[in-house]
Amino acid sequence: MNTATVTARAESASWSTARASVSVVIATHNRVDFLDGLFAALAAQTVTVEIVIADDGSNDATWEWLSSYVATTSLPVLALRLEHTGGPSLPRNTAVAHARADVLAVTDDDCLPQPGWAAALLAALSGGAAITQGSTRPVDAAHGPWDRAVSVTAPSGLFETCNLGFPRERFVGLGGFPTFSVLRELPRGFGEDVVLGALAARDGGFVWAGDAVVRHRWIRTTYRQHLDGIRRLSGFPWLAREVPEVAALLQAGMFLSRRTPSGSPRWSKARSGTADSCSSGLGRPLSGPSPR
Repeated sequence: MNTATVTARAESASWSTARASVSVVIATHNRVDFLDGLFAALAAQTVTVEIVIADDGSNDATWEWLSSYVATTSLPVLALRLEHTGGPSLPRNTAVAHARADVLAVTDDDCLPQPGWAAALLAALSGGAAITQGSTRPVDAAHGPWDRAVSVTAPSGLFETCNLGFPRERFVGLGGFPTFSVLRELPRGFGEDVVLGALAARDGGFVWAGDAVVRHRWIRTTYRQHLDGIRRLSGFPWLAREVPEVAALLQAGMFLSRRTPSGSPRWSKARSGTADSCSSGLGRPLSGPSPR
């Protein structure tokens, strides 16, 4: 499993002795304003959790905020400061490498997991599945015409990392999130969640956990950033070659966009076949482009 270089770490007083049911894994970059809400939501979980958050070389006050929070919280928290990697895969993998619970719950720094979230992911994996996905809905808040948020109300086949669960041993055995350079001209990763999700589903099965709810905050986005998001769709032909389940979505005539609600008719048209093929283990082995 590829990981990043840790340049600093800060752990809470309870970290060394905690025995959590679930390790919550988060990658963050330049989102200091979101951290207070995120950690308040994680503190309200109904099962014991530990939190491992990897700061991907932020140049705002993220690391200072994390250091201060870790010094005062009663939660078991490990904060890792990384050299900037430019994508979410290596920070997430690095967080997993330091996690200790048997079950991983993956979410993002712009999310607000609801109180029963971790418990629902834990229960969903109790039957032996290799991956579970929960429901994600945008928060009820005013937003602009180009702002973005994630909505997943049924199995999407895209395995959005705002709300996933894995057995830790299975995640590590599959090599964690891959690192691709499909869209070199655009920031952020692309496709790593879909590729790992499909591999896990084929390896050990997928289960939907609709009661594992995350609310996704609206991200302020300019028109130029909106156009960058559209250009990211150019990676889907490669992704469809790597993941046949994604090809099924394209063949169904669906316009793939994070702004397309997962409960919409266009999404539902392809959803059934996608979920069935993910859970049944169909598809050829994946072989991505050369790692970054």
